[in-house]
Amino acid sequence: MSEHMKNWMGVPAGSTLVISVTGTTAEKLVTAVVRKRIGGKPAGVSPDNEVQPGPLRVPLPTVDAFGFDVVLTAATAATAKLSAFVELPNRSHFENDDFTESYDLAKDDTTIVELSVLTIDPAFAQPGTL
Repeated sequence: MSEHMKNWMGVPAGSTLVISVTGTTAEKLVTAVVRKRIGGKPAGVSPDNEVQPGPLRVPLPTVDAFGFDVVLTAATAATAKLSAFVELPNRSHFENDDFTESYDLAKDDTTIVELSVLTIDPAFAQPGTL
C-alpha cells in the first residue's frame, strides 16, 4: 500500500526539502505540481517542469511548519514515483529518513501526497545535524 503522508519533525531551520517525481514516458503521461504552505498559509505552487524529473529544492529557512501537497495526475494509466528527503545544512540527509513511494494511477486519476516539515531552532538540533 502506498503512503500518502510523510512527516519530518525536529528539522533544523536552514535545511532544504528536495522533491522529485518520475513517471512520464513517451506512452505514459503523469503531471506533478507542488502546492506549498508555510504556517498553514498558501505559499505558492511549483509546476510540473520544476518537479519532474526535478529535483525541486525548497529552502526551509525559518522555524515554522511547512506543508507540501504533491498533486499527481495521470492523463493515461501510469505509475508515478515520488522521492523526497530533507537535506541538512551540512548536506547530509535528515536522520536517513528519505521517502520514496510509487503510485499506480488509472487514466484521469489524481492522488495527493502530503509532505510536512516542522523546523526547529538549530541551537536545539541533534548533534551532527548541522
